[in-house]
Amino acid sequence: PPRSTLFPYTTLFRSYGNVDGKCEMSFWFHKKGDDLVTMRVNIYSGVTDSTNLPEDKKSRLFAAVTDYGKSWQNITVGIGARKGGFVLEFEGVKLFSAGDLAIDDIQFKNCAPGMLYVVC
Repeated sequence: PPRSTLFPYTTLFRSYGNVDGKCEMSFWFHKKGDDLVTMRVNIYSGVTDSTNLPEDKKSRLFAAVTDYGKSWQNITVGIGARKGGFVLEFEGVKLFSAGDLAIDDIQFKNCAPGMLYVVC
């Protein structure tokens, strides 16, 4: 069956420069529906250009595959030390049109000295 992406590259966070090894991100998400296959959080290390995201710099920080029903889930992922900046990508992959996904209250902790920017 054909695949489509819910929001490819619409919610990106970009950091210039180095970040501390204790850097982490937390967020809440709600995922429901059988046709929603997966929600992923990807990181591109050593990258600051969000218009050109090379696959060889990509690694997965988190993936949710299960239907969680009506409950919201709180997740914390370690970003760790990153040199030369990074781009974080929230990605939702679905089949057909049913299913829903929401992300809320994204927070970054212990990420100094790098500055974070939202790119929508």
